Parts: sequence; structure tokens; C-alpha cells
Amino acid sequence: MKKFSFPLDRVLSWRQTQARLEEAGLALLHAELQTLDLRCAALDHSVQDARAKLLAAPSVTSAEIGALEHFRASSSAQTRYLLQTRSALEQKLAQQTQAVLERRREARLLEQLRDRRWHSWQAASVREIDQQADESFLARLTRNAVE
Repeated sequence: MKKFSFPLDRVLSWRQTQARLEEAGLALLHAELQTLDLRCAALDHSVQDARAKLLAAPSVTSAEIGALEHFRASSSAQTRYLLQTRSALEQKLAQQTQAVLERRREARLLEQLRDRRWHSWQAASVREIDQQADESFLARLTRNAVE
């Protein structure tokens, strides 16, 4: 019996590579989202830290209060920008997740086709071996009967 071969192996390999590339893109987007979240948290922490230092000071001038308010307003604007960026990034994540699922589905379909063909080839191989064993048995039986 000839060796098993799947004519679409190159296509399957290409589909699997595409799926891995899409997954890598998804991982990059997740890392970008995490970076945005860290920047947002760091910004909030810096505002809280500045406020706490100002409150802990023995005396506070109006210029320091004004500077804190200006810093808080600036931080608030940066936070809004980061949240808008995060929203756009979440949309990209959703699209990328769909792309990953589609590429995985395409690869999985070819893998299932290959598995079905392999099982069919394996069954044919077993049948061929059984047939050869039967023929060998019959030939030996015939040879023994002739002698």
C-alpha cells in the first residue's frame, strides 16, 4: 500500500500560519490595551499622590492649589483621551478576534478533512492487509492440497 499523502497539506500549513499570524496580532492588541490601562492607572495614581502630598503639607499656598487643580484637569483630559483610545482599541480587538476565529475555523476544516482521509486510508490499508493475508492463506491451503 502506498504511503498516506494529503494533497492539501500545503494549504493546511498556510492556513495554520495565517491563524498564528492573526493570533500574534491579537496578542499585540491585548498588550496595547494593557499598556493603556497601566497608563490610565498611573495617571490616576499620580493625581491621588499629588493630592495626598498637598493635604499632608503643613501649609499650602493658593498657587499650589491652583497647580494641583491644573494638574488634575490636565490629567482628566489625558484620561478621557486614553479612554477614547481604549474604546477604539476594543473595537479593533473585536475585529481581530473575529479574524482569529475565522482563520482557526478554516484551518480546522482542513484538519478535519485530512483526518477523515487518513482514517479512510487506514481502513483501506487494513483491508488490503487482510486481503493479502486471506490470499496467502488460500495459496498455502491450495499448495498443501496439491501436495
